[in-house]
Amino acid sequence: MRIRRGAAISTTIVDTARRRRAVSAFAAGWLAIAVAVLLFGWTPTWTALTVPTDQPLFSDMRSVQGAVEAVHHGLNPQVVNPADPWHRTMDYPMVWERIAELLHFEVEADYLSFEIVLVLVFLASVAGMVWWAPSWWLVAASFSSSTLLLVERGNNDLAVFSLVWLAQAVPLAAGLGILFVAALLKLYPVLCWPAMIRTRGTLILAVVLGAALLLLLQDELAAIHKAQPLRAYLSYGSSSFSYAFKVIGHVTVPGLLISAVLVLVSLGALVLFAGHIRFVQDGRFEARRRVFYAGAFVFLGTFMLGSNWDYRLVFLLFCVPLLATLESPLFRRMLLAILLVALNHSAFGTWFGLAGYAVNELAKGVLFVLLAAVTTMVLVQDDVVLRLWHRLTLLPKLR
Repeated sequence: MRIRRGAAISTTIVDTARRRRAVSAFAAGWLAIAVAVLLFGWTPTWTALTVPTDQPLFSDMRSVQGAVEAVHHGLNPQVVNPADPWHRTMDYPMVWERIAELLHFEVEADYLSFEIVLVLVFLASVAGMVWWAPSWWLVAASFSSSTLLLVERGNNDLAVFSLVWLAQAVPLAAGLGILFVAALLKLYPVLCWPAMIRTRGTLILAVVLGAALLLLLQDELAAIHKAQPLRAYLSYGSSSFSYAFKVIGHVTVPGLLISAVLVLVSLGALVLFAGHIRFVQDGRFEARRRVFYAGAFVFLGTFMLGSNWDYRLVFLLFCVPLLATLESPLFRRMLLAILLVALNHSAFGTWFGLAGYAVNELAKGVLFVLLAAVTTMVLVQDDVVLRLWHRLTLLPKLR
């Protein structure tokens, strides 16, 4: 199948009834949440859904709202941000302060309007994914604790997720341009860039854009890194595991060591499950693979690089369309079930207490191992990746 040059998302026909049921369930569920918020209030609704709430509403972006006042007083909000309700520094690039100025975030109604638009665009993006690759696994993931937390907090990952999804629907060069904008907003979307590198031209473009990104943000990187919080609750990543070991077990285990161990274990998993990592090969396989790359690279990369709030696990939704086509029913169900457990930190903690939290954290580690193994196998079987590798290294063929 030839898709519009470089675009991953195609309009290949799928079962209409299945698509209609999946999209209807998604829409009905989120409409019910919206109605519940209007009828019963913000905190009661999210609490009933096991999502911890903060006040004021859409709390995560309040640091950006406060940044406007900080700048007006001659302060750098990445260093000190007294107008934030919790006095948090703004751990985002300064472009967000300029957006806040432009859209008048200091006016509460304008701030809330922006957040509502962000949520609606995000939900439209997820609905588009459900429409494109309908499955009940994807619908379940779209109502996970991580997805709900992202909406409740109103974090700007809402915008990044939507941009990454949009990048899959356009030609490669345009997609890289969109991901460049996403990286200007949040940095970590650079992890998605390899998903768009399918030709020498896109490789050169990625290098140029990477240099431009470093040039634009070089003076902010240290402040952004320093402002990143370290935590274990509602979080994932090697650094989160390390912090949990230190706080709960009073044992010091470096995050780098945890990452190294998980990578080694994933190599063992690759050997063990290699025969099970086979996918349905149809006209949509290439599209599903590229979308998978975006989600897998974000999850694996952010896991190894630091501590991340659980709402960033929403990028695992990009992995579901491909994983749902694994030919091995047992491996497919096992992997997707682990993915769903990993997505539901607050739900498992609310329902099962400390045991639930422990199961969730274990699932995150196991998911890293299995997804790293699957990603490695997918890359090894990707002819485009192999051709680029051969051209870059001038080494003999790998297979």
